[in-house]
Amino acid sequence: MDESASADGAWGTFLGPDPALAGIENPHDQLGIKILSGHQADRGSFAGRNAIFDGIAAAVAAADVAYEDQCTAQHYFDIFGCVERFHRGAGEQPRSGLRGLLRGRGSGRDTQPGPAKASVSRVVDVGVFMGGSASVFAGCVEPMGVELDLVDTNQAYLQFTYERLRRTFPRAASRVRMFYGDLPTYVRNVLCAEEGVRSLVHHDGAHDFGQVVKDLASLYFVRDRVHGVAIQDTHLRSSNVEFFTFVDSAVHAVFGGDVTYEPLGSRYDADNSMMMNPNPYEGNYFLAGQPEGMYIELSRNEFRYPHPAMSLDAFLPAQARVPV
Repeated sequence: MDESASADGAWGTFLGPDPALAGIENPHDQLGIKILSGHQADRGSFAGRNAIFDGIAAAVAAADVAYEDQCTAQHYFDIFGCVERFHRGAGEQPRSGLRGLLRGRGSGRDTQPGPAKASVSRVVDVGVFMGGSASVFAGCVEPMGVELDLVDTNQAYLQFTYERLRRTFPRAASRVRMFYGDLPTYVRNVLCAEEGVRSLVHHDGAHDFGQVVKDLASLYFVRDRVHGVAIQDTHLRSSNVEFFTFVDSAVHAVFGGDVTYEPLGSRYDADNSMMMNPNPYEGNYFLAGQPEGMYIELSRNEFRYPHPAMSLDAFLPAQARVPV
C-alpha cells in the first residue's frame, strides 16, 4: 500500500457520495478509471438456482453503467451463498451451500458439517475496484437486512462503486457506507469501536503477501466480532516477482497450513493455456486446480499469527499509527 495515502486528511474516515456522479453517462471516465479487459461475469448463468440471486443478476444487467469484473460468476454466486447462510435471521441451516469443507490443501473433507450460526449483520467488502462483489452484497441488503461497508485505499474506486450500487439498488444505498483506508485501519476505527455488529469480511484488496498478512492478522483483534473472511485470488500468481502475489501463502501464514476453509469460485485445468500463462496487464496467471477463493470461518480456525503480545498498531500504515 502507498504510505502517502495514509497521510491524506480523509484517511480512516467515511466518505460521502460525490453528487457530481449522479446522472453522468460514464462515471468511470469522470473518475479516471480505465476499463482494461472489459470482462463481465455472467451472473445469469446461475438462473433458477436462487430467487434472490436471480434478482441481483437481473438488476446488475439492467443498470446503465459501464464496468468490468475481476471475479468469476461462480465466485459471486458462492459469496452470495455465504451471506445468505450466515446473515442474522437465516436460522439454523445445514452447512451445505458450497462444495464441501476443506482442511489444509484438500487433505480431508468434512462431509457432515454442523449447523450454521446465523449471526452476520454487516458485510465488509475490502478492495472494491468497480463494484463486482459489492453489487452482489448490495443485492442482499434489503432481503437479508444486512449493512454494507465498502473499504478501499482508492477514493475513485469507492465513489464509482457507490454510484454503481445507487443506480442498481437505489433502496439499499442508505445502508451502504464508504470507508477510505486499509483493513487494519477499518478494524481500529470501526470494528473496534462499534459494538453489537457481527461482520462477514470479503477480501479482494491488496494481493501482495505482506499486506494480505497485515489485513488478515488485524482481524485477530476483533475475532469475536467477525464471523469469517471470504478471500479471493488464492489461486493467483504474477510473473512480476516484485508484486509478491501470494494470497494463499498469506492465508497459511496467519491461519496455519491446516486452515479449515470452504472453497469459493472457479478452478482452472492445467490445459487452459489462457489462464495458465501471464496476461498482458500485470503478468497475472493462475495455479491449476486451486480454488479462486476461500471462506474461512473464524470459529473453526485459530490465528497462528499475530502473537498475543502484539498490538493492532503494528499492522497500521506507519503514518496512521496515532491514537484515535
